This record gives sequence, C-alpha cells and structure tokens, in this order.
Amino acid sequence: MSVMPNSLESMALVVRAARRTVALPPMTGPLLSNLLGNSIVRIKVGIGRLTKTFNLHKNILCQKAPFFDRMFNGAFVEGRNQASTLPEDHPPPHLDYLSIQLFGLAEKYDIVELADKTMDHLIGRMKSEYLLLSLEQMSLAYSLTHKDSKLRLFTARCAAYVVLHFPSGSNNNVWCKANIQRAITENPDPGRDALETLRLHFDKIVEDPRTSPLCDYHQHSETEAGPYENP
Repeated sequence: MSVMPNSLESMALVVRAARRTVALPPMTGPLLSNLLGNSIVRIKVGIGRLTKTFNLHKNILCQKAPFFDRMFNGAFVEGRNQASTLPEDHPPPHLDYLSIQLFGLAEKYDIVELADKTMDHLIGRMKSEYLLLSLEQMSLAYSLTHKDSKLRLFTARCAAYVVLHFPSGSNNNVWCKANIQRAITENPDPGRDALETLRLHFDKIVEDPRTSPLCDYHQHSETEAGPYENP
C-alpha cells in the first residue's frame, strides 16, 4: 500500500520540527504548588453587611504573618477549624483610606514587610500627587495604630508641617483653626504628638515629612540596613 503524498509531507514537517526542538533545562527550585501548599484557611473580616470572607493559602499567610502562624498552627480553635473571624476589623470603605487601613492591619498582625511597603506606597503617592494627610486620615491613622507606630510618626510630622506652612484658611479652609480644634478635641493624640514634634524642631525648619528617608518609617532598627532598597 502506498503512502499518500500529503502524509509524506506531514511526516517531513514533524521530523523537521523535532530536529529544531531545543531541550529545556531541568526545573530548579521548589514548585509553585509546593510553595502554596494544599491547605486553605478562611478568614471573615468585619460584621454585618460589611463582612468579607477571604480564602487564603495557609503556607504563604503563616510564613509572612507570625500572628496567623500561631493562630492556625497552634492549639487554638482556629487551628482545629482552619478558620477565623475578625469582627473588629473592617475592609476599607474607600480607596483613599486603603493604605492607612492596610498598614493598620499589617502592624496589628506583625506583617513587617507589608507594613513597610505600605508606608513606601503611601508616601510615594503623596509625593507624586502633592498630597498630605487630611484631618480625617490623621484621626483614622491614630485609631488603627499603637503609640510607637511609624504611621503615627509620619502623621505627627504632617500635622506639624501643616501648622507651620499652611496659613489658616488656605486649601479651602481644610486647615482653618476651627477644623484643627475640632480634630484635636475629638482625638487629642495627633495634636499632642505634633506639638512634641514642633518642640523638638523649635530651632530648626520642620521639613516636609514626605522627603524624609523611607527608613524613618520602616520597622527595622537604625543600625540595620533597609531590606527593601534596590542594590
């Protein structure tokens, strides 16, 4: 039985393609499936209509967040159920406040790298768009953080800078005396820290906090090199 011409042509194409094929080097390093693992944990955030459920890869979450490592790999009920509810935390209601709330969560659950990179993103955006924290954002930052927080440091510097460089009534009256007094009455901590910043710089110029070295707002100590800088 003879072979049809078109079959011969097809075979020739296959042979030529096989000769051109370059063998791929063997894969090195762990597979993505090994990094992610097969375990999924469920975290519910918020209460009522604001509740959001997140299904997350346990390996990645626990490697990056010691808080969740203890929770899901310990003897807690969350470890048995591989699920957790965080009713006191809320997904950000508006994108303008995303970085502040994300930092608050990262700091609360000791996700250091996320906290540092969130600060980098927040300050970078404010520099590029010529923004400063609003009074509402300052109050939010303080409500989500502890007294030694790097976000509080940035917020206090912003408040001190505004007091010295923004005349009362400018910027559509955002920084008028009445608004500042109201904000301090509702949350005195930012005003107290801004006053302390002014006292520390009484004989110096209070510089724009957006131009400070990023390491000022990172979690690592002064003697450690910044881990997120490009070589």
